[in-house]
Amino acid sequence: MEYSIKAVDTYGFKQLDPIPSRSALAEFYATQYYPDAPLSLSAAEEKYIHHEAQLALLTIAQRDAEASLLDLGCGPGFFSRELKLLGWRVRACDYARAALEANTPELLSHFIECDIEQYAATSEEGFGLVNLQNVLEHLRDPISLLLNVRRLMTASSVLRVKVPNDYSAFQHHLVSEGYSQPTWVSTPDHINYFNFGSLKSTFKKLGFKILSIQADFPIEVFQLNEHSNYTKNKALGKEAHMARLRASNYLMAKSLPLYKQYSEIAAELEYGRQLTIYATL
Repeated sequence: MEYSIKAVDTYGFKQLDPIPSRSALAEFYATQYYPDAPLSLSAAEEKYIHHEAQLALLTIAQRDAEASLLDLGCGPGFFSRELKLLGWRVRACDYARAALEANTPELLSHFIECDIEQYAATSEEGFGLVNLQNVLEHLRDPISLLLNVRRLMTASSVLRVKVPNDYSAFQHHLVSEGYSQPTWVSTPDHINYFNFGSLKSTFKKLGFKILSIQADFPIEVFQLNEHSNYTKNKALGKEAHMARLRASNYLMAKSLPLYKQYSEIAAELEYGRQLTIYATL
């Protein structure tokens, strides 16, 4: 099917047009997103997962939130695993159990296989931290999910949402200067496209208070160098990914509080591949 990109007027983020049907998405995800084999993570990837969880805890430290996590769309369960190891009460949810079963089987007793949108709409259980990591970009109706998540939050709760930073100012620069094309458009799975401005606007219009918006390593900077441009030579992609991890791990190990400040400034500059927003009621 041919798709175009339109702006969602009320909130400002971009979206596929037409929105893929539920049946088309179900067929796509059944074959693409739920591998039953464990992921082979490098030491750098494991370290990055640990650092990312530590950054999340640092960001919400002043909120005095209950040490309970609802991880909606948990995938392989790595974020849940990190907080469980620190003694948090964890509830991990996803449409299928294969990814978690293959990678973090110790979490199966804390896992619910379900439609995460329906779960958010019907659950009555509150949590100190609700995590939506690389979920919103895949949903046919991300606004409804965010509104339902509000029901699961208390005055001290925090919502953590991570999304790709797409249609950013830096991406526009790369395309206008001929370094890249809009390779971030991924159909049919990526339905929604957020950048710093539209993510901030969406959360404010939904009545959330923004605690922090952070950008991760700007891996697209490699596109400025013809010898490292992984969009023009896909064989360079893995090493670009590893460089991203090595640099991020160094900076977070050097000073996590300073890295947090750096990430917040980078987000405002729209200079990072992914954005993570922390919001409260």
